[in-house]
Amino acid sequence: MNQLTQSQLVDALTTFTDAQIAGELLRRAEARAHEKAKAVALEILRDMPEVLKPTFTVNKLAELADKHSLNCSALFDAYQELTAGLFPVRGGADNA
Repeated sequence: MNQLTQSQLVDALTTFTDAQIAGELLRRAEARAHEKAKAVALEILRDMPEVLKPTFTVNKLAELADKHSLNCSALFDAYQELTAGLFPVRGGADNA
C-alpha cells in the first residue's frame, strides 16, 4: 500500500466525483457487512448437522436467515462454503 502525502491524496481524490467516492465507500461498507454476516452464518450452520444432508432445502436456509435476522445472500454464501464439494452435480458435462 502506497503512503501519500496529504497534498498527493487531495490531488488524487479530485479526479473522482463526490458520488463516485460515496459509492465506493458504500460498496466497501456493504462488503464488510456481508463478510461479518457470513461469519455469523457459518457459526450457526456449523452447529446444525442437518445442514450437511442433501435434503436440506433453500426454503430452510431462508427460514434460518429470517429467524436469525441475517441477509439471505450471506447465509447462502456460508452454506456454499460449508458444503463445497459434498454434493456433486449429476448429469453435468464435468461428470461424464
